[in-house]
Amino acid sequence: QQLPDGSWANSRDTAFAAVIFQRAGVYPDRVQRALEWLLANQNSNGGWGTMLGQSSGSSYSALAVMALTGAGERGLPVVRGACYVQSVQRSDGSWGGPTGTGQILWALTGAQVNQQVTLSLALNKAVYYPGDTVQLTVTAQGIPLEQLTLHGTVSPQEGVVTPISFAREADRFVATYPVPGNAIPGTWAVTVIGAGPTGESGVACATLPVKNPVGNAPDLAVLPTDIAFASGASGAVTIS
Repeated sequence: QQLPDGSWANSRDTAFAAVIFQRAGVYPDRVQRALEWLLANQNSNGGWGTMLGQSSGSSYSALAVMALTGAGERGLPVVRGACYVQSVQRSDGSWGGPTGTGQILWALTGAQVNQQVTLSLALNKAVYYPGDTVQLTVTAQGIPLEQLTLHGTVSPQEGVVTPISFAREADRFVATYPVPGNAIPGTWAVTVIGAGPTGESGVACATLPVKNPVGNAPDLAVLPTDIAFASGASGAVTIS
């Protein structure tokens, strides 16, 4: 049953109900309230969790994108949602299993977007390690750079979002982001949103692979001087 706030308790059920009613052509008022709830509960990384502030999930986000697209939404919320879903795709091409992957592909196939500003995002390396510095470069088409404002975020894991500040240099925007020394290995999501003075917008996203450093000393190191053989005991070894 739809709640007074327009939802069906969480974003997955809300989006799914909206899609069903859209396809059936019934309950337009309920659909509108559901869509308003979805828009109000989109996370800062572009995805959706069970509700605002909860960790974003790929299937929740894909269903929300599908519901919004079905209502004719082609703007920033859809682009940000599709960007998030793409950024958490696994290296094998899936989103965790055949069922979830099929559902997400179904949603993304129907996600039509309209971006007045075309952004291109490039990173300076293919792989990063704790302690590295990420350099991000953004170029834009469709608007003079002096009229464009960029907002960027890095998401090392679901539910964690760090803002990035960009500076304009000649024909591009640049930003740096230091990978912390205690960084969690994985595929991080980078999202950049560009906005113009009269509502023009565009989004670019990329994945930022962070791996364990190579060549670290093992947790346990045994040196030759630590080993002593005990006399009178065959094969006995003492490690001090």
